[in-house]
Amino acid sequence: MDMMKNPDGCAACHGGRGISGTPLLKEKVNTLCFNCHGERGGGRARTDVESVFQKRYVHPVLETGMRHRKNEVLPELNVSEPRHVSCLDCHSAHIVSEGQPFRGAKGYRPGDPRGGGSGIPPRRAESVFELCYLCHSDSANLPSGSSDIAADFSTSNPSFHPVEATGRNLSVPSLRAPLTETDMITCLSCHGNDEPWGSRGPHGSN
Repeated sequence: MDMMKNPDGCAACHGGRGISGTPLLKEKVNTLCFNCHGERGGGRARTDVESVFQKRYVHPVLETGMRHRKNEVLPELNVSEPRHVSCLDCHSAHIVSEGQPFRGAKGYRPGDPRGGGSGIPPRRAESVFELCYLCHSDSANLPSGSSDIAADFSTSNPSFHPVEATGRNLSVPSLRAPLTETDMITCLSCHGNDEPWGSRGPHGSN
């Protein structure tokens, strides 16, 4: 954590007796981050993520951020478990750094042991797609109509978006410059906030 940018240090998040069920956090994790990354932060962080979560399409941290269970196994095994997400699923507050917003976050590739089960530690995401696969691949509780994106992007498919590896097709007339047939993309190439300023990433859009 950069003490120049966060002079409060640990006390920015932790203090007092804490909220029940949390590691001495000042408030619930689904709103705690907005003390710096929102309008209430008074400009302490460069990005206002709080306003982005008011948009039509969002990762629903305000509604579901406190539903995580102790020893939770991901991807989810229980088909009836409500889907949920918090800021800490994508951002490890203790070791995240500028230019590396996902540093330390959990990740997943098909075939990995499901982190949290049998004491097996989860993979640490080395690529954006590994982070996204944790919730959007072979989870038992995928929303109706959703597909397993890891299967969609599998390099064993006849064709695929070049997320895990460069594509097979060397002639793609519809490809827009400056992209070329040998370029790779990330999930964030298509999914992200819908304004050219502010926070980057798939927080929300209209």
